[in-house]
Amino acid sequence: MNKLNSGLNASGSAHPEISMAVATPEGIRIIYSTGAEKLVAYKKAVTWLDKGRYDYDSLSGYRITEAFLAGVQMGYMPFYDDGVMAVYRWIASIVYFDEQAHKNGVIDVPAPTGETCKAAIYKGKSTSITIYPLMLRKLITDALEATAFKEYGRKGGLKVAIMSFVGMVEPAGEVLVVSPFGNEFFSRSLEGLILHIQKTTSGSGGSNPAKPVIH
Repeated sequence: MNKLNSGLNASGSAHPEISMAVATPEGIRIIYSTGAEKLVAYKKAVTWLDKGRYDYDSLSGYRITEAFLAGVQMGYMPFYDDGVMAVYRWIASIVYFDEQAHKNGVIDVPAPTGETCKAAIYKGKSTSITIYPLMLRKLITDALEATAFKEYGRKGGLKVAIMSFVGMVEPAGEVLVVSPFGNEFFSRSLEGLILHIQKTTSGSGGSNPAKPVIH
């Protein structure tokens, strides 16, 4: 698996950087940059990713995904699993976020905690909008997962969703980039979101990072 192409590593992360993550039958053995070690259950590691712990330290997050998927290859868990779906969903959201950040820049926005966090700028057809990895994952869940489960049922929908997430990125040398399918999905979803916000809030999305902000 190729590395993520991130220029925002450790930006805003309150957790120590992960130097190494290794798959074991019991879970992921994590070695931090401080030298400390920790054994984390696979499901807990997925929760960390899904809730955004490593959204702004994608190199550490990548190491978790690499160890998780290595565990899948070793047979510690099945491929068609909720955890695998969450891992690829995280990868897709981070790769797209990083590409937009490199292309259009980032801004600091206030978080509900009173601190600030990084938001990338997506330049749409009519206006720009701030985007966040957590928000991108919600877009994926609402627009793609829900449709897959509705049309193919739980088991079939899980397979369709995972393969769709895998197809959202592709290797380019030693890094991952957003694929044409991924770009089409995110562009279509974000343009729809912009239109929705314009209709419901007259162009003001607020300053909560959980909500996009139109500029």
